[in-house]
Amino acid sequence: MRIYSTARLQHIMPLTWLILIGASRPEAPSTQPVHGGSRMIRSEHLVLEVMDPAAPDRYHTGVRFTPLAAVISVQCDGREFLFHKPNPDPAKDVAGLFAEFDIHTDPPGFADAPVGGTFVKVGVGRLIKTEVEYKFYTQHPVQKLAQTVTKWSDDTVTSIQTLPTADGLGYTLQSDLKVHDRTLTIDWTLTNTGTKPFTTQQYHHNCFSFVGRPIAPGYTLTLPFDFTAVGLRGSVRQTGREINFTDPIKKPLNVKIDYPADYAGPNTVVVRDAATHMSVTTETSEKGSGFVAHVADIYLCPEQFIDITVQPGETKSWRRTYTFEAPPS
Repeated sequence: MRIYSTARLQHIMPLTWLILIGASRPEAPSTQPVHGGSRMIRSEHLVLEVMDPAAPDRYHTGVRFTPLAAVISVQCDGREFLFHKPNPDPAKDVAGLFAEFDIHTDPPGFADAPVGGTFVKVGVGRLIKTEVEYKFYTQHPVQKLAQTVTKWSDDTVTSIQTLPTADGLGYTLQSDLKVHDRTLTIDWTLTNTGTKPFTTQQYHHNCFSFVGRPIAPGYTLTLPFDFTAVGLRGSVRQTGREINFTDPIKKPLNVKIDYPADYAGPNTVVVRDAATHMSVTTETSEKGSGFVAHVADIYLCPEQFIDITVQPGETKSWRRTYTFEAPPS
């Protein structure tokens, strides 16, 4: 069930009414894709809409996010966990659980390429450099898109993407997405098929919005270690290991957190909403190289960054796990 009018209701209704709205009986899970160029997979408790990398009418066709393992919608026991637009701009809009390589770091080959030369955007292909300083939001022209083959089953999506070597840089990227019970796992495997080593940074742009409820009192974000958050503003506050939201978000912000150098525990983050009694735990198998919580009025995006360095002929693998909890319908 999606509630898009809650922001207006907050000005005229007490929180107890919002709790009743969030806890009402959900609609039946969708059995057909809502957006073009996507397919459905499911487990006993989860129903996912996943973007088809081969579809020309897919949700996102730009050069920022990889089309692999791009989840548009997650319903757990009939309740929606992710933000997505009904009519997106396919060149730039993002949704759900989309992955990106190198948002804050130069992509492989970028620093050495002249303007007009090429660099590699892992997960997308070979792009043309149009500016001296890399900007992730620039729609760089495509020199060659990587080729992707995808296999679908009822509960699994496997994609293999290849980019032939040029200027010493080439790769094979595989994503294995699987649902079981209330858990979604995404396994990534990156192989350097070129002759030069390279380093890339990956994260998932997790757009959480529980049954469409705006980010407001009731939402919390919890990390498993002590931290000092940078970028807090207005109604966004830190209490111990939690980030709390005490008022509706009026202006987007980015909250940055450094991982402690001596921290060796699980790389997890938990998003909870007391109003809907929903939560999601995200875990990354590798040690984090950075963390940002991107917050807007209608979604909360905890982003766990990891760095991957691969030598020629070397393969690196990592896993991202999502565990969803919602009240029984």
